[in-house]
This record gives sequence, structure tokens and C-alpha cells, in this order.
Amino acid sequence: MYDDGERRFNLTGASIKIVIFVVLIVLAILILVLTVRKEKSKSNFEDNLNKFKEASLNYIEDNNFFEDEETKKITLDDLIEAKKIDTLKNSEGEKCDGVQSYTEITKKTDSYEIVFRLICGDENKVVKNTIDIDDDEVEEPEEPTEPEQPEEPDKPDEPENPSGNTGGSTGGSTGGSTGGSTGGSTGGTTTPTKKLYYEYVKVNKSYSKWQLKAVSGSNVEKKTDYFMTSNFCKTINVSYYFAAAIPTNYASTYIFNTKILDVPTSTKQFVASSPNAFGDDFNKYTYHMTKKNLQIINGTSASQVVSSVYDFKNASLSLGDYACIIDLPKLSGSNYTLTLRCAIDKKSNVKPYYSSKLGKNVYFIPIYFKGFYVDNNTCIKDLNENSSNYSAYRIYDTKSEYVTAYRTYTLVRDYSNIKWSTATSMDGYERTGNSEYR
Repeated sequence: MYDDGERRFNLTGASIKIVIFVVLIVLAILILVLTVRKEKSKSNFEDNLNKFKEASLNYIEDNNFFEDEETKKITLDDLIEAKKIDTLKNSEGEKCDGVQSYTEITKKTDSYEIVFRLICGDENKVVKNTIDIDDDEVEEPEEPTEPEQPEEPDKPDEPENPSGNTGGSTGGSTGGSTGGSTGGSTGGTTTPTKKLYYEYVKVNKSYSKWQLKAVSGSNVEKKTDYFMTSNFCKTINVSYYFAAAIPTNYASTYIFNTKILDVPTSTKQFVASSPNAFGDDFNKYTYHMTKKNLQIINGTSASQVVSSVYDFKNASLSLGDYACIIDLPKLSGSNYTLTLRCAIDKKSNVKPYYSSKLGKNVYFIPIYFKGFYVDNNTCIKDLNENSSNYSAYRIYDTKSEYVTAYRTYTLVRDYSNIKWSTATSMDGYERTGNSEYR
């Protein structure tokens, strides 16, 4: 009995040891994988940093037009745009920050002080360097030395003051000495080496506003970011001239249902203003007879029973004889409908019109109202900053969106900003075609 218990205890202990052993192996593998990944990421970042530093130094070399104590800041995006470097990515394939990654250069009298900052995902490093400036000055030529004069041989005994010898000896000695000295001095002079300088003019970019409409060309920039956008929709104004025939034994109230015939179903919004009487405006009576953009569904239109504009006007109730209101427009099938509610209280001496079609005398209720509608087909989606381009439009659906916007630029040359340099190109400048040796 004790042997069986000890055996079970030993088996349980062995199982625990196996589990612990497996766990340790798994942990070791995880630690190894994480270490390798970290080293790979570190190696990738250092490689990107070296490329970034090299591109920045190339930029300095090509643009040696800094003034003393002048500081310039160049972003990674600037270097990419200048084609000094390709897009940098970390080991996960994410792009390095093109704006926050930068090189800051300060020119001192005899050196450049440079700060490199690179941000790639979670990795961030700042490096400071100082580079001495090579003045490339031309060495001054050494002063020429007088050539050594050969020792004169011992002169033979000359006769005492022979006639004519004094002038010849003096002239020969003087001429030889002078000629040798002058020739040696002239031959030793060197000409300083000259360099070719190019004239540059400052070139600035004049930008248009950002817009959603895609454009193409060499002078186009695009940006994907959060922008405020809206739908700018064109407003179409409309006018309606309603007139219904009512009997002389009229009721105190009438409800007229009408159909709007000139507003499309693609309308985003339709609004009608408060109604007014025609009054003495003869043109409004004419418009009712000729303009067929409104139909009475449950009544008789004046244009159906009278042909003379004068008879129509003379049989119309006056301004104080009735009052009407308009309900909100509703979309019904393929048309909008409007309901007019009118109260009648005739006080004027208006004479009725006898309609042979209806076989009775009638009065007319003339109502004029305006409206407008917004057709979805006229809507243009654009950035809010361009609202001044849509003065005849209404704004709908304003919101912040992550979109791609475009803008164009033109190059403007600032001839008040001229520089000379030996560099074959200068960032932000353009060669004028003038050059000279200095």
C-alpha cells in the first residue's frame, strides 16, 4: 500500500517538472524572438538615421549660402521633395514622421552646428554634430628671392686709368646685374586660381486654396488630412400664381390641394413663402393664364373658366375679402404637393363672372407666392474654405472628414533677393544664367 502511494507521488512530481521545463523553454524562445526583433528594429533605425544625416549633409554641401549666425530647419519631407532621400520606413513598414523629423543647421564663423532629430514610430533620437567649414582660400604665392650672383673672378692687373675703360666696365656690370635680377623676379610670380560663380534669384511659391477636385500637373501638391467639408447646392427660385373659382354662394373656408409641376424629385429641399393677393398688378393675372407650373387637384382654376385677363381681374376678390395660409410642401409620388387654407369674408363690390362652362356666376381667389428648391444634382462637395466660390449656393452636410485635397502653385521670382554661389544648384533659388569668375 505504501509502495503504490510513493509511486503516485513520484509520477505527480515528474509531471510538474516536465510542465516547468516546457514553460521555461517557451519563455526562452519568446525572449530570443523579442531580442532579435528589437535588434533588427534598432539596426533599421540606425540605418535610417545614417541615411537622414547623409542627406542633410548633402543638402548643406549643395546650399552653401548660409549667413553667419543664421539657423535653418529642414524637415524630412523637405529632403524627400528635394530628392535628397527616399521615404524612410521602420522595421514595421511605417513611414518615419516627415514633419517632426528634421535637421536644424546653425552657421557659425568657422563651423556648422547641426542637430539631427529622427522619429520613426516609437523610436526617437536626437544627435548633435559640429562640422568645420573649409574656407578653400587660395594660398598666397611666396615672395620671389634674388638669384645668387656668381663669384667674380680675380681681376687682372689693369693699367692705371686707361682712357675709355671706366665707362665700359661700369655699363657691363650694371646691365648684367640689373637684367638678371629683374628676370628672376618676374619669372617667380604666380596667378591665384579663380572660381566660377553662378547668379541665383530667390523663387517663392504662390499657392491656390486647397480643394477636393483632383487636378494633375507638375505644379500640384496634395495632402491627406482632416478638413471641414460641405455640400454646396445651387438654389433655384420659383414663383406661383394660383387662382381658384368659387360660387357666389361661397363657403366661409376652403381647402385647396395643389400639385407643383416644376420641382424635380431629386430636390434636396423645397420651401414656399407666405401667400399674397394679386392686388392691382395686371401682370400677375396674365402669368396665371400663361404659366402652367401649378395644378389645383380639388377645385377649378380660373384659367379653366375665363379666357379674358380683364374679366378675370374684374371678378377677383379684393385684398380684404379673403386670407390664406400654406402648409409645408410634401413629396407625393413624383411631385410635391401644397395645401392652401383660405377664409372668405367678402366686403368689396366685386362683380361675379358668369362661366358658361360651369353654368353659373363665380368669383376668383387669386394667390401669389414664391419659393425655392435645391436640386441634389447641382450639389458640389468641397472644402469650407472655398465657400466664397459658391455665393449662389446653399450649404448642407457640413462635417470634418479625412480626405485628400489638392492645390496648385505658381513660381514667383524675387529679384530683390539675389545670391552668388559656386554651387551648381541652390534650394529655393534658380539660376539666372549669369556667371563670372572670381
